[in-house]
Amino acid sequence: MSAYDTAADAVSDHFRTGLESVYGSVGRKWLAELAPLLESLCARWELELTDLTPLHGYLSLVWRVTHRSESLALKVAVPSAAFSRETAGLLAWDGCAMVRLERRDVELGAALLQWLDASVSLADVPIGEAIDAAGRMLAVTPVVERSSASVYEDARVQAVTSARRWTRSNREFGDPLSPHAIRAGEAALGRIDRRSEAEPLRLVNHDLHYENVIRDWDANWVCVDPKPVIGAPEYAIAPLIWRRYRGPEDSVERVRQLCVLAGLDRPLAFDWLLVRTIEYLFWALGVGLTTDPEICRELIGHLTS
Repeated sequence: MSAYDTAADAVSDHFRTGLESVYGSVGRKWLAELAPLLESLCARWELELTDLTPLHGYLSLVWRVTHRSESLALKVAVPSAAFSRETAGLLAWDGCAMVRLERRDVELGAALLQWLDASVSLADVPIGEAIDAAGRMLAVTPVVERSSASVYEDARVQAVTSARRWTRSNREFGDPLSPHAIRAGEAALGRIDRRSEAEPLRLVNHDLHYENVIRDWDANWVCVDPKPVIGAPEYAIAPLIWRRYRGPEDSVERVRQLCVLAGLDRPLAFDWLLVRTIEYLFWALGVGLTTDPEICRELIGHLTS
């Protein structure tokens, strides 16, 4: 058995089950062809597998590899539009507050990335330190040329589409929100919509949260697994409020701190927080979460009182 066979066999059953639940037979076929994929990528990019047991997220695998004595991360996933957007975004961020992308093959779902220290994330440090680091990251928003903007989804367009379903979703889930809260969210989205027309196109991370920020080997904080969308930097604040939640008053103060650190527009940040929290509430209820919907309801109630 080759090292590539051993590496493919080391993929956990938990990951296999999750992948197959999303991709079905496509996922099973991809897993069956993983060993030759690894062998091909290592040969083409002159890599050597360092650790045969991979790390994994929800839908991707990462092996530590070396290239001419430098440690790197080989990430593979089922090829998809999401993978294409993620790696295009990494090229745009170009290693600034974001994991550095060395090479990619979108058709094969492969990326060669900077190897980072995953032993500590912003979820493990005092909240003040975490907010300070995250605030600096919020300010890093590459400008996107209109000619290449179609690669990404637009946060404003997504929100407008979502809002059309709010009243129906609220009814289907037993009215967790008052009509006043729905109207307040729609008003916030209207203000966002008017502002967006005059703003340059910028890339922001839909999924910036504490667990996705780890250190490089010079102890700098670096974001991984971004979900890039076109939007205002204020859009990206919401996950930093939902995670490590300590109540609505603390959340309001956290937004203020992040706006100061990143130089953001405070009213726009609160508008985006309300809109995204309404979206997240209905998503969380739809997938059967219990704690997060209660957090969302409390926060929405405070923001609309």
